[in-house]
Amino acid sequence: MKKILLPHQFYFPYLDVARDRVTKEKLDVFKASLAHSTRTRSLIYVHLPFCNSECSFCGFDKAYDLGGISPYIAALTSEIDYYAETPYAQGLKITGIHIGGGTPSILPEETLGSLIDTVRNRFRAARVPLNIECSPITLTDGMIDMLREKRISRVSVGVQTFDPLLRRYLNIRSSLNETYVALTRLKEAGIVTFVDIMYGFPDVGTGDQMARVLSDIREAIEIEVEGIDFSQYYPFHNPLSQRIREEALEFPTSEEMVTMILSASALMESEGYRQSTEYLFCRRGDILLEKAYFGASDCIAIGSGSLGLINGYKYKNSRYARYLKSETPAILSIRKLTGDELERIPIVGFPRLLRMPKDILSEQMKSRYREKLTKFIDVQLLEETPEEYLLTTKGKAFINNMYFMMMEKEEQQEVEEKLKILKLA
Repeated sequence: MKKILLPHQFYFPYLDVARDRVTKEKLDVFKASLAHSTRTRSLIYVHLPFCNSECSFCGFDKAYDLGGISPYIAALTSEIDYYAETPYAQGLKITGIHIGGGTPSILPEETLGSLIDTVRNRFRAARVPLNIECSPITLTDGMIDMLREKRISRVSVGVQTFDPLLRRYLNIRSSLNETYVALTRLKEAGIVTFVDIMYGFPDVGTGDQMARVLSDIREAIEIEVEGIDFSQYYPFHNPLSQRIREEALEFPTSEEMVTMILSASALMESEGYRQSTEYLFCRRGDILLEKAYFGASDCIAIGSGSLGLINGYKYKNSRYARYLKSETPAILSIRKLTGDELERIPIVGFPRLLRMPKDILSEQMKSRYREKLTKFIDVQLLEETPEEYLLTTKGKAFINNMYFMMMEKEEQQEVEEKLKILKLA
């Protein structure tokens, strides 16, 4: 089997920016739906796009003009207030809060601390887990003290690699010394810390990638971080993707990529890290974002470029510049999902969560997916227990393949037409 890669920004079902462009009529119907709730649980995702590092691998909505922080926080607060005041939100159980970016910790300590308080208070979510993404260069003593005082559940630090040559190639601003100092300070403060480690780059002349990946994992283990977000680079809407096209850089083969995944996974598991989702290997810490996007939960997504699911409506907010000028809610695209699509989100997405409880399958869904699940079992990607389906070790190396195969044929065709699927040799 040849491995395929899907963009990190794709979550089933597909939302087409052009076809599903918001109109006044669509927005009015969506707003009216907020007068009641058909759902019971939701994650809160807050996007802070500001960053001071133009990393070449990053394709998320970012802003580099820090002078825009104040107007952005004003727009963000307006959106928080809008959703928090709806009967829909007041009837929900909030399962957690995730603050991503960009680099949230680039905000002044007082501004970020106040925003954390606002989100918790407005959504009555003072006691739920709150995870936040940070970069080493912004984790000052004052910032770490504030995060500890606010009882942050988990800080994820964007390391990507400890290799100096690859860090320069990826245009990562923070130095290795700043990275080590920040991780040490977080540990001393008693804050649960995850690090991002990235693999699967094309051949950019930085040496043996397998050796580098295993070295990065060993370094993270040596630092004793509580979790490792081990994710694969994908050339989609980021500066590095243009260089790959221009220089015809070659990616690792399917066999090389699978070997890399299995070797790194085995190393992490031998040191007590349990694979909790496609990317996350944890000793401890809360898993929030992935369970919302691939499970049966809503996600109230707030901020520029964020992707959410509210009351059966999937939506994407406008990017930064337009977000600042838009009325609340600043939605760019929106589509009401069918009942069939809503039921199938945790079914199609189960490979990314590594398991699927059988009790989420109705009799109709059991019949509909029996052939696909049996095929996964036959090729040793999946195993069955009386209570659930579990990915095998081999299956964990082909998660994107399984995710894609769980879609219907016409859905696969749309994804292939609208997105770039990377098929490894």
